[in-house]
Amino acid sequence: MTGLAVSATSAGNRTFNWLPWLIGVGLLALIVGRMLYLGTVNDRFDLAYFTRALLESLKLGSLYALIALGYTMVYGIIRLINFAHGEVFMVGAFLTYFLFTFSPYPWPVALIYGFFVALGTMRVLVLLRGAMRDPLVIGFGLALGLLAAYLLATQTVNLVFALLFSMLLTGVLGIVIDRVAYLPLRTAPRNSLLITAIAVSFLLQNLGLLVFTNRQTPFRPDTPLLAPLTFTLGEGSVSTTWLFAAIPLVTAVLVIGGIGSLPGAVIGALVIGFAENFVTAIFPRTENFAGVTEFKDTFAFILLIVVLLVRPSGIVGEDLSEKV
Repeated sequence: MTGLAVSATSAGNRTFNWLPWLIGVGLLALIVGRMLYLGTVNDRFDLAYFTRALLESLKLGSLYALIALGYTMVYGIIRLINFAHGEVFMVGAFLTYFLFTFSPYPWPVALIYGFFVALGTMRVLVLLRGAMRDPLVIGFGLALGLLAAYLLATQTVNLVFALLFSMLLTGVLGIVIDRVAYLPLRTAPRNSLLITAIAVSFLLQNLGLLVFTNRQTPFRPDTPLLAPLTFTLGEGSVSTTWLFAAIPLVTAVLVIGGIGSLPGAVIGALVIGFAENFVTAIFPRTENFAGVTEFKDTFAFILLIVVLLVRPSGIVGEDLSEKV
């Protein structure tokens, strides 16, 4: 009874933190005021212009959220910030590109791909069966690996299969990184693991620069997700693609996983996406103003400083209570 009384008293003494709400309301008022001002300066800054910027900000923030969810899920399981996560994401993107663009492959290359697909499939099945030596795990992995090799050698792989194959292959890459770099340091100080993760990140970055170069090449696969979506709003029109709905939907399904502070990761990523894209939209280049597009990358660091000062535990915070 004494413990319950103390808990009730502590809950009753909690004070409402009004500062974040005050900052949020103030920023919202500034944004609305700026939008109204731009509308009086130039007719092109109409409702359609800001709606287009809003949709693009949502798409960019949701893409950031997908990457942030990967970070927080890994951290929620092993309490390690895997700094190489973004680079693994990069490898997956290139694998998807090569699988989708250059298939069919010669049989030797297709068999190498098939081997790694089989290994990735077996690692997934181990979560259900418990052992790599299980006959069902070996049989199913071998069958899927041979099927993948056959498809890569004889067919032009579409985008869906390229994405599935790249997921399995990047999963194998993650296993290799863990076994080679992280597993030997399981009992070492945590700083050793962090330094190793940074080293793996630099290694993959520089290998990517050496193999793929730093020249950006647009990649526009033939998929309904890139189909144009245009609708009229007021006196203007808004043009975007179906990605603005697909990416947030996929992000909402990772959230269902429920590991770590996933809502905080999603909210933070959306805020950064809006800061980088929507702020540049409400401070565009005009005759008397150079705009802020060149400084959009600094907004994330400004937000980081503000959050650390106002709410060091994060936007949502992390539940550190222990279940007994």
